[in-house]
Amino acid sequence: MDPLTAARIQTVRDHMRLECEGDWDGVIATFAHPRYELYGAGTVFDGEERLSKINSWSCPPARPS
Repeated sequence: MDPLTAARIQTVRDHMRLECEGDWDGVIATFAHPRYELYGAGTVFDGEERLSKINSWSCPPARPS
């Protein structure tokens, strides 16, 4: 596997792990430029601040270990 493909796969794995852990700041940090689009509604959340807002109302807090 070439280095670029390996790096992309690792980024996806990190992103998914952080989602499962409820580490939303870590999830956002996996992107060079965070952007989330709701295609059906046509709504775009562009940038870290906007994504932090959507995460605050749509993502549950992490459960204590």
